[in-house]
Amino acid sequence: MDYYAHDKALKLTPLDALESRYYLRFSVVDRPGVLAAIATACGRHAISIASVMQKESHQEDFVPVIFLTHRAVEKSVRAVINEVERLDFVRRKDAAHRIEE
Repeated sequence: MDYYAHDKALKLTPLDALESRYYLRFSVVDRPGVLAAIATACGRHAISIASVMQKESHQEDFVPVIFLTHRAVEKSVRAVINEVERLDFVRRKDAAHRIEE
């Protein structure tokens, strides 16, 4: 019995090319223009935002901001994360997760 046959081989997608929705959470300074700057970075990398949530925080120096994206390419999401993390209002990147559908 032949367990491996070339005609049944699965094609692997490179991680950079993987497409999925994403959950991104950043801890940011609560000031005007922060959401716009993150949204602009997403737009530069062709990432469409499905929803945004910012709740008040009991921390004085930052608030959590959550973005859910539409389907996006992994490479672009990583580029946005790297760009946003360098902005002066970001205290830390809390989470970045693929949403499996």
